[in-house]
Amino acid sequence: MAMEQAAGPPTLHDKLEGLAALGAGLGPDHVLDFLVDVLTIRGWRLTEERRRVCAELIWKMTRLASGGGRRQAARRLATLDSAPSDLLMALAREPIDVAEPVLRYGRNLRGDHLLQVISEEGVEHLRALATRPELSEATTTLMLLRGDREALLACLGNRRARIARATFSALGTAAVTDAGLRGALAGRGDLPDTVVDTLWPHLDVELKSRLLAAGFAYGPDQLGEFRAETARRPAVPASDPTAAVLGLDEPPSLIEAAWILSAAAGIEEGLAFNLLRGAYERGVVLLARLAGLDERAFLRIACSAASLKVRTPNVNGALRAFAQATPEEARAVLGRIKV
Repeated sequence: MAMEQAAGPPTLHDKLEGLAALGAGLGPDHVLDFLVDVLTIRGWRLTEERRRVCAELIWKMTRLASGGGRRQAARRLATLDSAPSDLLMALAREPIDVAEPVLRYGRNLRGDHLLQVISEEGVEHLRALATRPELSEATTTLMLLRGDREALLACLGNRRARIARATFSALGTAAVTDAGLRGALAGRGDLPDTVVDTLWPHLDVELKSRLLAAGFAYGPDQLGEFRAETARRPAVPASDPTAAVLGLDEPPSLIEAAWILSAAAGIEEGLAFNLLRGAYERGVVLLARLAGLDERAFLRIACSAASLKVRTPNVNGALRAFAQATPEEARAVLGRIKV
């Protein structure tokens, strides 16, 4: 006897036949699931009017469905490109067990919708929204003004949330006396240098290391080409790293600078390159200190690194940080960073 073929998941056609067969006996959860299927499979083919009607039917069925049915529908609709924004906004204002996936992942929620949620909904909605990718500065500013600490920390932990310079400045000042806030800010890779200057004296070695690493431009996989080029290069230790840096062509190559400074500092070449290409000038400061550069060589490298980040180097601030740094601090901080 031939073996029966295992049944796969029901298709849209199967569900339509079941709906016709069961008629009024079909429960609200099943009807809601079927309507979401229609929007999922056919939504991109529907006219704007038919998509609106489908969304209205889905919303009406959520009023009749069980809590589990509503939660499942919300999870499916959140990442659906064809889900109308008005439907997602209505779901975003539901109790948090339904609203959470829409707040976190709803693709078609617009900026004005997010601002409305932040202004009018409770802290649970705020905390879910704080983890959403690609939050704008306007959204995060209003969110932080709500004053909920858990939402604030979640927002700072969301590396893709954009935060205004003025907001960072206020948070940096508050973090001087707030250890939890210092820890959250140390995970960001986009702090203004002025905020780093405010925080730096109040960070322990672990947080300084974490902050520098958060600003690195390259992960381990992205350093492959640099490391391959390093492996092909003959090892030539720099007996005088200052002279070697000053002898580089103009503008100085940060790849060549990384080779010189890593040898002089006794650290891995990829770490030196990331410190030079990273977001934070403090990384260049500590690398230069550990390598034994003088002020002239340090400024040459710092200005070259700043130019690649499309920013004007703060010469006075850089020299002040360089004067304050010590080889001992540099060794302790950089020794904790792995790349």
